[in-house]
Amino acid sequence: MTEDRVSGRRSYKNNCGRPPRDETLRRLNFAEGSQRKRAVDLLFLSAVAGCLGFLFAALLGILKFMDTDTQVNFKGERMASGNNFWPDTVSQMVNDPATPSGKCFFAFGLISSMAALVSFYPYYLRNVYVGDNEFVGGISWLTLRTYLPPIGLLLTICITVTNPFEASQRDIIATWIHTIGAWMMIGGFLSFEIQALLISKITQISGPPEKCVRLCCACGILVSGSAFGLLQWVVVSAAEFGICCPDEWQVPTQADIDSALKAGHPAGAQAADEAFHNQRKMLVNTASSVVLVLKHLGYWCEVITGLFMVVGMLAIWWFSVERSFDLDEDILDELPRLASLGSQHYSSTP
Repeated sequence: MTEDRVSGRRSYKNNCGRPPRDETLRRLNFAEGSQRKRAVDLLFLSAVAGCLGFLFAALLGILKFMDTDTQVNFKGERMASGNNFWPDTVSQMVNDPATPSGKCFFAFGLISSMAALVSFYPYYLRNVYVGDNEFVGGISWLTLRTYLPPIGLLLTICITVTNPFEASQRDIIATWIHTIGAWMMIGGFLSFEIQALLISKITQISGPPEKCVRLCCACGILVSGSAFGLLQWVVVSAAEFGICCPDEWQVPTQADIDSALKAGHPAGAQAADEAFHNQRKMLVNTASSVVLVLKHLGYWCEVITGLFMVVGMLAIWWFSVERSFDLDEDILDELPRLASLGSQHYSSTP
């Protein structure tokens, strides 16, 4: 037996300078426990930031829609419907990063995606870990769940969409990439939850309450997402179905440009002039009556879909065993001192 001059503990001479076995286990438990606890904390941060992103975008969008000053069209005239423009989707609501809703959605979305990406929570949380032996296209479910939803959210917030009536071919390509990102985020999370809850034999669910809550969130995503898609199709096809009254778009004329200038809207006249030369349609009147109601319903179905995903993430956090991990109150700091002594020894060796 010998006494360690740094720690004061006794150990065997043949331990090659390593700490005693009980100290090694403590260090390993602390390292693994801190990683898993950090993963569950970052998952919580991701869920809260995602929730705030959806809610602030919706709140600021409502305030803009309810503004008492009705917006004007490219002619410099107030909208005949008496309503401000209400977007079909959340993506259209936040497509301009210079607006308050766009700023908030981008900031909170970026926090959410980065927190989920660096957490690696599918590797550390028992109630989502599915092992590394099940593959899709040669890639494990574990890897796909780790990267697909957060990268999908990054694509969604960074690549904004343009209204189809105003979009060029390049805008349409960007919109498709944005849509793929949304599917990676929402559809990916839904698929991974179904695989973990109903297919995987490795995932450790705490009990029926957790399984019930998470399955309800998955069903909510499926139902509200399907309703959103259906309502979107009806709104886009409203003119064909004879439903009153959709947004009206048309290519500006020279008379419209002159009208905007006379009305004292030079910025609108400039935008109309550009659209006139590019033969691009602009909004001349906003939706009202049944179509406006359908647009609101579709928008809120999309928001609810995102919130169901957030609640599903919070359910994973709430029921995770790792959330209640109790780490050691004292961080063991002897190894750095041993390392410094070792470096001094080697530096003094001829």
